Amino acid sequence: MSFGIVGAPQSGKSSLFALLMAGESARRGRHDNEAVVPIPDERLGWLAELHQPKKVTHATLEFVDLGADPRHAGEDLAHLLNIQELRVCEGIALVLDCFSGITSAENDLEEFELSTAVCDLQLVENRLERLVADRKRGNKDAEKEMALMEKLKAHLETSRPLRVLELNASEQGLMRGYQFLSLKPVLVVANLAEEHAGEDSPVRLREACARAGHELCALSAALEAEIASLGESERREFMEELGIRRPAIERFLRSCYRSLGLISFLTAGKDECRAWSITEGSTAPQAAGKIHSDLQRGFIRAEVVAFEELKKHGSEKAAKAAGVYRLEGKEYLVQDGDVMEIRFSV
Repeated sequence: MSFGIVGAPQSGKSSLFALLMAGESARRGRHDNEAVVPIPDERLGWLAELHQPKKVTHATLEFVDLGADPRHAGEDLAHLLNIQELRVCEGIALVLDCFSGITSAENDLEEFELSTAVCDLQLVENRLERLVADRKRGNKDAEKEMALMEKLKAHLETSRPLRVLELNASEQGLMRGYQFLSLKPVLVVANLAEEHAGEDSPVRLREACARAGHELCALSAALEAEIASLGESERREFMEELGIRRPAIERFLRSCYRSLGLISFLTAGKDECRAWSITEGSTAPQAAGKIHSDLQRGFIRAEVVAFEELKKHGSEKAAKAAGVYRLEGKEYLVQDGDVMEIRFSV
């Protein structure tokens, strides 16, 4: 799962990227403007103490700082939204300047919403041109898709995002394969002044995000990137002085998870303890498929225990004796913190 980082020039995109890379376990992706960041999960630490595995693996998220690409350095928000790499990202992290007093974060959010609608309108119009040509060549399947594109076009011309447009199941099926920006989950990052680190985001911005259905995370990116690079004792001291209850990186990554609708399930044993990210509402076979396609294809059942129940009893043996382990079938919806072992046959 990946986020594209966008925002106006000087809004703090590079500072946010620096914060993401400040952790010891973060690493560069294929390019210098890409970061692969582990999701903090205290449950993995407890499981590792229990099993003493050879390896501990956190779930990760990937981030692309589009403005850090030399080809797009200094470009405005509208330009960044037109970069193809953004369309293949699952989510968008929009960094807003809430520190300089030069711009209005609410106005910048409004500009973003309008710009994503304009980008999608251009995509729809280009697709319509191709469909008209296909129809002239006798392609009968073009008619149904043309009807959908005309509906999308009419909606986007009102400057509203596609996420608020009601579509039936057939239309949603036709939409698959398109990478519309105004359908993507958006995490709004309120980049605060250093003296306001640890505080909430401005009230009007909170209200605007609530109306739009966007997740919102407030932080002071440059300051908290510096704090994240300190030793543990110094870091705690600075956070206490500034009234920061939890490290910004943890708050930000949890907001990313919520924005994408993700949860984590866990696997544990002597070889590896690992967290896996899946979409909330996923079934047990779909979760098994995250581990390996063979496990989904040959899924029989899953042995499941809630992490809190396992921790309460202190060991697998005690938890099984207490009857808190369950065998779940193909219809089971995985819950956040489920510790699972997949039984399968291929």
